[in-house]
Amino acid sequence: MQEERNGITLTILQEKGGCGKSCAIFNIADYLSKKKNVLIIDLDGQAADISYFLFGNKVGDSQDPMRSDVKTIMHIFRGADPEDVIVPVKSNLDIIPANTEVTGLLSIHKIKTFKEITKLERNGLFVYESVPGTAVTDLNVFDGGMTFKVEGPEDAQITVEMEAETEYKVLLDGVNVGHMTTNLGGKLSFSVELEKAEDVAVEIVKA
Repeated sequence: MQEERNGITLTILQEKGGCGKSCAIFNIADYLSKKKNVLIIDLDGQAADISYFLFGNKVGDSQDPMRSDVKTIMHIFRGADPEDVIVPVKSNLDIIPANTEVTGLLSIHKIKTFKEITKLERNGLFVYESVPGTAVTDLNVFDGGMTFKVEGPEDAQITVEMEAETEYKVLLDGVNVGHMTTNLGGKLSFSVELEKAEDVAVEIVKA
C-alpha cells in the first residue's frame, strides 16, 4: 500500500543564469496556487531573482535594499520557527526568501538523522556522530574548535572530528568537563546527559 503524502516537492535547479528558472517557478507556483497551497523556497543566494521578482528590494518588513535583514532558510536550519520566516505572497502562495547568506548552503552541513544514530558531514567529510540519534542546532566549526547545541530523549555518546593528536577543552553549558586528546584520526568522544535537559550547549576548543 502506497504511503499517503501530504504534499509534493518540485525542484527547479540549474547553475546557468538566464535560463528561465525564476520565470518557470513563478508560473508553476501561480498556477498550482489556484487550487493548492504552495510554498516557494528560494535557494539562490547570488541573485535571488524569484524573491526580487515577487517583492523587488523590499521583502516583508525588510529595510535593506540588499535584503540582508530578511530571514531565509538558513534561519530555519538554525532553529527558527518556519512561521517566522515564511512571507505571504498572495492567497495560497508563500515564499521563504533568499539573500546572499544562502550561499552558505554550498557548504552547509549535511545531516543524516536516525533513531539509533545521527551523522553530520561537511563537503563529504565526517564532522559529528551521536548514539543514539540527537537533534543538533547552531553548529559552528571554526579554527581551533566548534560549538553547537544538542538535544535528545536520552543521554548520548558524541564523537566529533577535530585536529589529530591535539588536546581540547570540552564545556557543557559553560561548565568545563575536562581536557581530552584526539586520536590519530582526529576523533574525540564524550558523553552528554540529555534526558533531564531541554538542550545542552557544547563548546570544544583547543586547550
